[in-house]
Amino acid sequence: MIKKPIIPRFVSRGPPVWFCGFLVLCASAAIAADQEPSYKGRLLSQWVGDMPLNEPMTGHQPYLDAVRAIGTNAIPTLLKWISYERPLSQQSEDGPATSVLIYPVRDRPPNPAELAVRSPHAFEVLGAIARPALPELTRLARTSSDPERAGRCAISLSYIGREAIPSLLSLVTNSPPWTRWYAIEMLEHFASDPMAAPLVPLVISCLDDTNTYYPIDSPAGSLFERIGPAVAVPALTNALQSPSIRTRRRAASFLWELQFTEATNVPPSAEPALRKAMLDPDVEVRNVASNVLRRINGWESIKRYGTNTLHGFIPDFLTNAPSSNQHLQPTPR
Repeated sequence: MIKKPIIPRFVSRGPPVWFCGFLVLCASAAIAADQEPSYKGRLLSQWVGDMPLNEPMTGHQPYLDAVRAIGTNAIPTLLKWISYERPLSQQSEDGPATSVLIYPVRDRPPNPAELAVRSPHAFEVLGAIARPALPELTRLARTSSDPERAGRCAISLSYIGREAIPSLLSLVTNSPPWTRWYAIEMLEHFASDPMAAPLVPLVISCLDDTNTYYPIDSPAGSLFERIGPAVAVPALTNALQSPSIRTRRRAASFLWELQFTEATNVPPSAEPALRKAMLDPDVEVRNVASNVLRRINGWESIKRYGTNTLHGFIPDFLTNAPSSNQHLQPTPR
């Protein structure tokens, strides 16, 4: 009988092949970030260092042409720069920092903080070409403990263009307070874009935010003004019915701000909601609602329709008053 040869079996005791490939991919990405790209014998950091950030960057300036020529090869390095975080001892809870004016560094090697500040401007030059950076910019913004890094990432997302709208919308609801603040501020640039349709209900849902050192009042107010009264006013009048006192207060305040900008921004169609708000248990909501109503002819109907002991107005006015454009007769005394 012929014996079959014994074929030795080799059992791998190392990691699987796919895992080794994953490590190689990660290492390649890290090497790409460390190997800074260059153009015409100068490094990307030198070209970015030439940018005069206090002036508009337009035309065919050498530093603009260089960044555009490097293109997507610049993304790993820019992501490395933008991920810089200040030490906790240097971070502040006083709210969004004012922009720091940084002058061109020419051929002096910029430090990490300077490169971090300049990286969004490089994304501005790249524009939509930098769309492969969307996932990582979103992650860096969401996980940042440094508000300035979150701000840089949100600004860079807005520079990439409308494809970044879903990323910014996601940052509004599931991020630290400083990231939500910057995301709402950047979404203002896309207020008229159809992709930003979920924007208003998202911001309305954030109106009861209790954060005090990154309050959303400022960016939200600017956003409602930018998006226009036709969309903002119905959403805000609906918010007057919210169970949250904070939401009702902010909704009434934003209606007042819209009306202060232009009296016709709050139309007569808002009167029913404002009349109900005048019965709100919160005195601030009642006062603001009455002041808004005063400027849309509602105050004239109040004076002509009559008064009583309930908040100074007869109950029927607050619940079922005739339209203010009807000819109303004074209540007999």
